[in-house]
Amino acid sequence: MYRVRHYDNPIRARQAATWLLRHGVLASVVGDHVSALGPYVGFTTRSGAGSFTVAIALERQRDEAHELIELFEAMPAEYEEGWEEQSVPDLSRLDPAMLPACPACGERLPADATIDHCPVCGAEADVVGLIAAAYGPEVLEPLLTRADEPDTPLDWLTDELLDLVAADCPKCGYALDGLAASGPCPECGTRYDKRAVIEALMRGDPRG
Repeated sequence: MYRVRHYDNPIRARQAATWLLRHGVLASVVGDHVSALGPYVGFTTRSGAGSFTVAIALERQRDEAHELIELFEAMPAEYEEGWEEQSVPDLSRLDPAMLPACPACGERLPADATIDHCPVCGAEADVVGLIAAAYGPEVLEPLLTRADEPDTPLDWLTDELLDLVAADCPKCGYALDGLAASGPCPECGTRYDKRAVIEALMRGDPRG
């Protein structure tokens, strides 16, 4: 997996990845951590809460991805209604055992990402920052998607768009660019499904 651009805003990062997918580049948003990347190389890690990286699966698309991201950045940012709520993690979905203690009094802080002071002693307490410091920012990314939303942007990814998305045969590595969304690999005959390849990328699975 190869890094294209880092974002602090998860909504903007998802928009950038969607833009790349719509232009045929196999892209995804990943938290800046090593554990979900498996054996991928060429990826620079970065720590801290709110770290979201747009990365691509195919090295041969790096130049194209960078050019497309520059075009994307030149466009004004557009956010759907309610984007502020989407950028705040829903800590009620976090394992209660992972909720941090107040650094001042030691009492467990509530599952509320909007508070900035301990409700017991009144000391400053960044709940989200403490969770990210203890477990890594990757634990927060799933909490930014509402429970009724899909985990990936594949709901809009039609077969027509999948025809344009670049992918490699999961068995022999043959470039499937411009081929149908699914079918037999022209090189080895193994059946492929580009949607499955993208879903595997979203999970951080390099095998597809």
